[in-house]
Amino acid sequence: MKKDNRVLGEIKYTSLQTQLFSIILMCFILFILFNYLIIVYAFRNRYIEYEVNSSISEVEELSKNINEGDSNLTLILNNYYEKSGAIPLFIDASGGGYKLIDPIYTSYEITVNDGIENYTIKLESYDIDVRVGDEISGYISLIENSTKYTYRFLTIGSITYENEIATSSSIELDHASVIEVELPININFLHESTEKVKTGLNLLDSNIDAFVERKGNASSYLSYYTDDTNGYLYILTQPNKYKNTNTFILIVTTHIETDSLLNIVSSYFGYVVLISIVIAVLIAVFISRVFSTPVRIIEKEMKKLALSNYETSSYNFKNKELVSLESTLNEVKKDTKEKVENIENQKESLEKLNEELKKEGELRSSFIARLSHELKTPLMVISATTEAFMSGLIKEEDELKEYNTILNEIDKTTGIIKDIINTYKTSTKELTLNVSRFDLGLVIKNTLNTLLPIAQGNKLNVIENVNSGVFIDADEELIKQVVSNFITNAFKYTKEENKIEINLIDNKNEVKFEVRNYGSHINKENLDKIWLPFFREKENVDSSSTGMGLYIVKEILTKHNYEFDVTNFDGGVLSYFIVKR
Repeated sequence: MKKDNRVLGEIKYTSLQTQLFSIILMCFILFILFNYLIIVYAFRNRYIEYEVNSSISEVEELSKNINEGDSNLTLILNNYYEKSGAIPLFIDASGGGYKLIDPIYTSYEITVNDGIENYTIKLESYDIDVRVGDEISGYISLIENSTKYTYRFLTIGSITYENEIATSSSIELDHASVIEVELPININFLHESTEKVKTGLNLLDSNIDAFVERKGNASSYLSYYTDDTNGYLYILTQPNKYKNTNTFILIVTTHIETDSLLNIVSSYFGYVVLISIVIAVLIAVFISRVFSTPVRIIEKEMKKLALSNYETSSYNFKNKELVSLESTLNEVKKDTKEKVENIENQKESLEKLNEELKKEGELRSSFIARLSHELKTPLMVISATTEAFMSGLIKEEDELKEYNTILNEIDKTTGIIKDIINTYKTSTKELTLNVSRFDLGLVIKNTLNTLLPIAQGNKLNVIENVNSGVFIDADEELIKQVVSNFITNAFKYTKEENKIEINLIDNKNEVKFEVRNYGSHINKENLDKIWLPFFREKENVDSSSTGMGLYIVKEILTKHNYEFDVTNFDGGVLSYFIVKR
């Protein structure tokens, strides 16, 4: 039992190509067997019935045309013969048996005019080709007890017809004209000598009971007989036009001898089966390979992806769907590679952000400690000075000096609080722009004038290249803060007696404000840190600074979508921002 389960498992888990091959081959074999059963057990009777019904339908249509037609019966019969290939024969049953009605002198006759008189001439054969308007020459004689004529010979066009049984001629026709043609009532003479017609007539006389009566349509009586020996089908019918007379129509046609056909089919069926199996194997191999190829490709490419192999593949497919599959797989690889790279980049960014957050945390702690110290110091000075005033310890001549001390400490405290408020606004995204049009050159000049005492105290050489009349659309107060920060930092971090350039460059497409301070540089490892909140590169330069200046500048310029930077150049440090027009 376990062995059987193992075999079933092996079959179940074979390759997709093997499974498809087996299914297609089995379907093909079943189709061949089913087709053989249909031929052997259903084809013969159904085909005979189909042939009989088809022939009977054509005969019923013929009877209908005879009943409704005019006197030109031969044309109706001839059209039926040419269309179906079946022979229509007029049969007479008045003598106790069945015999062909003689077509000679039944109705095939022509009327000619020789310019004086009309003559009606009976023709002996339907083979004589004559049409209205033809010219006729020859000799004719009157038929006994009749008003019609027979002929000895007639020349129609270039053909001469002779009638050996005709009487001696008595009237000569010379270029008479045919004015009317009446065809015979049947075309028995075309087929009376054929073997199958004779067999049918003998069958009518000797075995009329073998004919199967069949209820046809309302246009005729009908019965039929199938002669499997000779492969003939005989249909005996009597159109309603000849009802209550001894005139019938015998239809003689052929039908396929199905027994012989089955023998032929059976004899070759073995070869057909072998050839079909070979073809089925080839088709099964082809189809199974076509359908299994995409699965194998997907499996192969997924293994590559699992190994982080993102190289695109090229299989040179000729099939539209497989070309699309290859393109899709390459897109998946490309997309996966981009996503993995994006994840790696995000990982690096997160690590960098984490590092920055740690540094920012450290700076925040340093800031809080420094802030508490910076706030505590002026408050202690203010408190001590106030207590001295209240105790009367300050001499009158020193009061103004001590008042100035209190005011200086208040200004220092106010600056610290202002930085804290600005930091809060930018860090909580409460920064909003009040955009207006103003003169940037004038703002720079006014700001510089208020800060020049710092430069003079440090003995700095300030060079100003700023013109008024350079207008931009921005938040004037915030831009003032940026300009003030850039200039203030330059004044603070430039050594004595060094040069500082303040430039406003007005180009066609942009306006650039820059501050160049010479003689000092920012350490490379600190260039990225200067934009962080609470960072100060040199703690001893300005103990009152909170380290929030450039952080606030970055938020303001980012909000304005301006290009900006603080970077080193050969001679010193460059601070700038650019306004696009």
